[in-house]
Amino acid sequence: MEEKKKLSLVELLKGVPAFEKVLAIMESKEFVSSKNEIPAGSIIIGRMSPLEKACLTVLESDGIVAKMEALGSCTGGIPSRLCFTLIELEPDHCPFIKEITEIKKEIEGREMVHELMFGLLQSRLNVQKLGLEDIMLCSDFQVTTSTEIDTLEIFELFPGAEEMSLEEMLQVSLKGTFLEPVIAIMESKQFIDEDAELKDGEVFIREMTDFEKALWTVYSTLFEEQKSKKKEKDTLEGGDAFFTSGIVLSIGPRSLGANRLCVPIDENHPDVLTVKNLSEEIDVLEFQIDLLNKFFWTLIKGNIPQEQMADFSTIGVRQGFKIVTFNKE
Repeated sequence: MEEKKKLSLVELLKGVPAFEKVLAIMESKEFVSSKNEIPAGSIIIGRMSPLEKACLTVLESDGIVAKMEALGSCTGGIPSRLCFTLIELEPDHCPFIKEITEIKKEIEGREMVHELMFGLLQSRLNVQKLGLEDIMLCSDFQVTTSTEIDTLEIFELFPGAEEMSLEEMLQVSLKGTFLEPVIAIMESKQFIDEDAELKDGEVFIREMTDFEKALWTVYSTLFEEQKSKKKEKDTLEGGDAFFTSGIVLSIGPRSLGANRLCVPIDENHPDVLTVKNLSEEIDVLEFQIDLLNKFFWTLIKGNIPQEQMADFSTIGVRQGFKIVTFNKE
């Protein structure tokens, strides 16, 4: 029987133009660390992996930090990359919205690198599971948080990285991250397609790459798993172990809107314990789905020429792994 060829991680990332500079920096091992000192009261929870270091080096070399600092300070302090997201959520509260919008346009091609770096960090350091309120990149590639936790279990130094080949550095960098199951799907090529067919008014742009297909497959699998668990949870909460005490409204970018407020009659009832476990599993899945979703769409958008998006507001996925654009009604 022919032995299955192991996927080359170098070749995988080489297929994404935005990551070519990242790979070049990893190969040279000339990394540039953040200049941030560890804030008072924060603790070190790990060090950046070689791939995360390379991503940071690319981001630090674009001069954006200096441009942001040159704007001055506002009520939120000195502007940073976080403002790229904040101006979308709270545009009326930013005195530098025009300037920050222009700066963001300059580095749109680097957005994939930013999403990759923080996606790797958040998944590798179990940010969601450990309930970390924040993570900050500091000098000497140290990663810190202001949350009080036991760091011994997650502290990682990546010993011997200086002697590793590029492929080996990628292997240790991707272990335990949100991309590990994606790589497994890439090797098996067991991709899951979208059911929805192309509709009138939608314009076919291109077919997904295998990397994008693998991302979509893992995302779709986790989404269906989460959907099933939510259905089971809703069914149990409608049973005899709970009573409904009004409606709770969730407000925010990830809001689910109006939901029943279900109160357990007996905390030790088997259905109540099952619902508690399901809630925890749903939260973990939500975190994984969010990482994949952000990275997938950033990757898709980064590989569509702007002129093809000029007359359309939305990007979608259709049967046959088709990427399409259209306008929402």
